[in-house]
Amino acid sequence: EPFGFATTAVVNADQRLSVALLGGSCSMGTTALNEGSVCVEDGPPQTQSFVTILTNRVDHFDMNGVLYYIGSIGKKHPFSAQRLKDAGVAVTASEIAGSALPSDILYRLPSSDSFTVTSSVNQYYQIDLGARFQLRVTEYTLRHGMAAGDRALRTWDLLGANTLGTTASFVVLKSHSADTALGGANYNAASWLVPGITVSYRYFKIEGTGMDSSSTTNHVAVGGVELYGELTTLGVFNDGYNHDMDYNGVLTRIGSSNGKQFSVDELMASGVVFTSAEQQDTSPLYKRDQLTAFAASQASRAGLWVMLDLGETRKVVPTRYTLRHGHDKPNDALRNWRFEGSNNAEVWTTLKTHTDDKALSTAWGTYSWTLSTSVAYRFFRVLSTGVNSDNNNHLRLSWMELYGAIQSVQRPARDVGHAYQLGNGVLYKLGTSNGQHSYSANSIMNAGVSVVATRFASGSPTEFLDRIDNVVKAPPSVILVPHFYEVDLGNRKLLLNRYGFRHYATTATEIMRNWRLEGREAYGSAAVVLRTHTNDETIDGANVTWSWDVSTTTSYRYFRLTCFGVNKDGSTKDFLVTDMELW
Repeated sequence: EPFGFATTAVVNADQRLSVALLGGSCSMGTTALNEGSVCVEDGPPQTQSFVTILTNRVDHFDMNGVLYYIGSIGKKHPFSAQRLKDAGVAVTASEIAGSALPSDILYRLPSSDSFTVTSSVNQYYQIDLGARFQLRVTEYTLRHGMAAGDRALRTWDLLGANTLGTTASFVVLKSHSADTALGGANYNAASWLVPGITVSYRYFKIEGTGMDSSSTTNHVAVGGVELYGELTTLGVFNDGYNHDMDYNGVLTRIGSSNGKQFSVDELMASGVVFTSAEQQDTSPLYKRDQLTAFAASQASRAGLWVMLDLGETRKVVPTRYTLRHGHDKPNDALRNWRFEGSNNAEVWTTLKTHTDDKALSTAWGTYSWTLSTSVAYRFFRVLSTGVNSDNNNHLRLSWMELYGAIQSVQRPARDVGHAYQLGNGVLYKLGTSNGQHSYSANSIMNAGVSVVATRFASGSPTEFLDRIDNVVKAPPSVILVPHFYEVDLGNRKLLLNRYGFRHYATTATEIMRNWRLEGREAYGSAAVVLRTHTNDETIDGANVTWSWDVSTTTSYRYFRLTCFGVNKDGSTKDFLVTDMELW
């Protein structure tokens, strides 16, 4: 399998799955997911090594070489130099001419001149296969690096090493003296056998040891390289990855926990939630096996995002992630973005930064990137940081997948509080003139109480005092939470010991789960956090009221409900509350 990724890992995963389905228990070192239906590995993924034989060269720069193999993920995808770089392959050079980059020699096709500038002996190109690969080389190919046939290599060495530091760490694998195979034609190529090598190496160097074909200079002109031999993949993360859109990823496993076919309905019912910056219909993002276009916003604006919430009972230590372009044309493909992780949807950690990344370049194209972190996250986000392939800000995706170890998280306990009846709090007393008449919003406003909010879905903030259903939305220009309601007691201050509110009367959707109660002593003063609620499931239905104790020694004039994370439905845009009360 490509890089040795799936064979053993997938068989073992299937064995654990069959045990769980038959009613058995999970083996040691694994955890039951979805009430025992799937067993998953605990902790960091295990590592193992594999050897792949790649010695059957047919022609110069054919599809049988090591670099082609890595750059096509085991010939499962079209070759891409970007895939090579993502796998950890890198190229350095002593010096390089003009605007060329050392990594240009990974592109295989003749395109531009690539040669070392300084005309002195021991100029070189060095290929690093990365920490995951070593090669016992049996043959290699070079392409001349000049459009004209001059300054071609004549006298040079191919060297190998497993550590860097001193020149002595490199071993000569093959020496060339007055070799005329290169040059005489534009970007021509040649290949050489490298017999008798018994050691595998990570680093390979092409180093000039004499004059080039001009007989006056010592340039090293290389326009392409390929290697053949026995490729060892070292310490591969056994995360189950085989190829893009395989059936070994985290979301696919969650959506097929019955051990049979992936189901969109099962994935959606599992607690996994996709949301986007503009709260578009995200249902296309659940459709792994259907190609449905999706854009994070109807408008093209900076800072768009798509967020994945694994649910409150799961976290993942990610080893890689996959994206699929969200259009039946290559238009608007991602180029500049960050992939981020979080455990509260408020503070984000950058897991990978992409700058002018052209990996997604075809209709419904897919690509996978490796990640390096030891931290488990619940939330993952693709955050656009620049223009896409069409030089606008649309963000189009149609699937996201994660690989890595799933950690089961205990469901948070219901927060201890108090059910309450409307009619005995400070705000109610102000709205009834201390019980002299029925509650009236006019009475409470005449008493100097007012409300502000980031933005109401309809009406005005004063409707919050009418004790009718209200929806707060983030304004169009606001991408991220927090947003809020704030009650101003006017010329009063309150030493608070309890507060509460009622959820929307007619629906059990968009219930707050992550919010803070904050107090301010005066206009313009800093808000003080009085109580924080993280994944609080206390309110779980329509028209439910609840209150929570507060401990403070300071009296405040302003009291604010600040939403800082997703609600019950995974949205960060709306939260529905009314009937706030203070005691």
